[in-house]
Amino acid sequence: MRKLVLLLVVLFGCTALPASAQITRQQERETEWKAYALPQTNFTRQVNADKNFVFRVPTNWQQQGTDLTFTGPHNSRLAVIVQKIPDGYPLQEYFGSFLRQVKDTPTAETLITRRTQIQELEARELVLDTPSDEGEIYRSTSWVTVKGPMAITFMFQAPVPH
Repeated sequence: MRKLVLLLVVLFGCTALPASAQITRQQERETEWKAYALPQTNFTRQVNADKNFVFRVPTNWQQQGTDLTFTGPHNSRLAVIVQKIPDGYPLQEYFGSFLRQVKDTPTAETLITRRTQIQELEARELVLDTPSDEGEIYRSTSWVTVKGPMAITFMFQAPVPH
């Protein structure tokens, strides 16, 4: 009986440490997000091809072709991806499949996820730091939401110092 209790204590101790580390990173991200101030610039209204939703991009960011991909200062990039999914497909399942794809990449060592909102819609945020080919560290932040038969992902990438 003592061995069983000792085993349970050890197992609980080993699983509690990684969970508290994730909570600390989530709290740091939440603090960072709350401290963020919008850039003092003008924004341009953008609409997706099917005219299902509207979003805004800084005016000085350049659109790449007809895709909803925009480049800004310091090699920053914003891509908006719209996927058709079955109506009623839950956000949790869609985000889970999105997360599995990200975790399968070799550079996905440290990632943070948290619940958030896009307008009135429930959403998920994924933050990941990855090195570029030149060795510079980029932070990629993705916001994912589901509305009816659409999954919308906003992917923002910028060098960590900027």
